[in-house]
Amino acid sequence: LRQRLAQAEVRLQEKNRELARRIREIDFVKGRLSAVIESIPDPLLVIGSDARVELANSAAKQVFPGIAADTEITADVPELAELLARPGRLQNLETVLQRPYGELTLVATASPLINEDAERDSQVLVLKDVTEYRRLRERLARENRLAALGQVAANVAHEIRNPLAAIEGFGRLLEQDMKGTNPAALRLVVRMLFAANQMNGVVGNLLNYAREAAPCLVPAALAALVHGVMDMMELKAMESGVEMVLSADETQGACMLDPARMREVVVNLVANAIQACPA
Repeated sequence: LRQRLAQAEVRLQEKNRELARRIREIDFVKGRLSAVIESIPDPLLVIGSDARVELANSAAKQVFPGIAADTEITADVPELAELLARPGRLQNLETVLQRPYGELTLVATASPLINEDAERDSQVLVLKDVTEYRRLRERLARENRLAALGQVAANVAHEIRNPLAAIEGFGRLLEQDMKGTNPAALRLVVRMLFAANQMNGVVGNLLNYAREAAPCLVPAALAALVHGVMDMMELKAMESGVEMVLSADETQGACMLDPARMREVVVNLVANAIQACPA
């Protein structure tokens, strides 16, 4: 009996050593698996059949700060509960979550985990953050629309140039006929020519925009440019009961600018000011 007991103790010690070795192997595999799960940049959760969270990696805890092991998702994380309640298998399903810092667009995929009885025990839920991708996609679509709009504007500008050139040509002839005969009408014709020239510059800028042309910088007197704009806008100001007064250093030298584009800037400023001012 003593001999058998000693042999049994030897076998028991061997089994204990084998069991300890296997436990160490399991702990090692478990540690490596946990490290792998934690290294995944996308939120990953294991959710049991009782709708409780069994595991959540760091990325999931960043998206859902209140989540932890044994969390009941129906009460604590209703967004996930709504996601998992959807009919059918979750396969690359896009959903938008409202977060305190804004909308978060996620693509969800769920895979079942089978227990030893070949029954569905839990499921792994992986959420891929595609917010930035969606933002870039919308930006690209917007830029494509703007590019198409720019092409349309260029086509319209090209069609406007011909009748605009005819208006300017007839205005020049009218200006020649009225010189010395009707100074008041001549002054209006000069303004009309100035406006036609301004419009021609706008049309040219539309075409340049379509060609992505750089500004054409030349020496020009800013005060003289503003004076010209005020002369053109004088009638509009009078109709609105607004008086325009320019305070400028007339002795200031020329500066480098694109006259056509700067004239557009000043015209917009003056037009906005006239509209905003009371009579």
